[in-house]
Amino acid sequence: MGKQHVVTILSTTRQPRAIAIVLGHLGASRVELHRLSQFYRDRNCAVVAARSPPWNFMWAHHGSLRSVANQVLEETHTLKQQHHDSIPVVVHMFSNGGTFLFEELQKKQEEDQSSVIHFDYIFFDSCPCYLHMPWALSSNYWKDAFPIPGWSPWFRKLYLLGSALSLGFWCFGTASLGRSRVFWKAMQADFFGCDHLIYAYTTADIVTDVTRIDELIIHQKQKGKNVSVYRYEDSNHVRIHRDHPEEYNTAIDIALQGAIDRAKERSEE
Repeated sequence: MGKQHVVTILSTTRQPRAIAIVLGHLGASRVELHRLSQFYRDRNCAVVAARSPPWNFMWAHHGSLRSVANQVLEETHTLKQQHHDSIPVVVHMFSNGGTFLFEELQKKQEEDQSSVIHFDYIFFDSCPCYLHMPWALSSNYWKDAFPIPGWSPWFRKLYLLGSALSLGFWCFGTASLGRSRVFWKAMQADFFGCDHLIYAYTTADIVTDVTRIDELIIHQKQKGKNVSVYRYEDSNHVRIHRDHPEEYNTAIDIALQGAIDRAKERSEE
């Protein structure tokens, strides 16, 4: 099951600079996974790319994503053994399709901590998208709901309420009414000691609620995490790398070089 949703791309040279786990958005094809992987292939990295199976994503309470997550971890462990254990491993995910897979990676590592893979940085693109439940929307929240430029407050409220109701029916139908709480708790986790987090998102996103990402960033900073923020107002969901290619590539360059430097310091200790 997992193998058809995972693509491993070896580095073009004998020794890659890093291993990049690239988690594609929901519905990403294998061609799209290769395109997203290019960010790291161009930087001489080995890549393990994966996607969320759409049918399982929608109907199986995400439990069947476990096989994909297992395959990602297995491929990553294999690459580390082929090279050296101190090689940095980074994660770059797109939308909640990638984020739910990342959640499964965390669960798997929590279950078996004998071979935990340390992530040198985690890059969130247009995610995580908070799972709003209709019964959890307080009156204080409505005034900031989806602050999308050009949308009236009432239209934003209707959009959010419709999304929340749809999610509520979905959770009821899949017997996962606690999904919102469990998911957001996972997004506030320690990530097994990963101290470098990157969030790229936009206020014009019609899928992801930026107010919740803002809150999440504050939470992670208060925990002492090193958080880099790229917040835009003129792009859309999973469009930042297309609309701001120079800044996006620079963000990857800075993060990747930092991961390599930290891995070198660890190996010299």
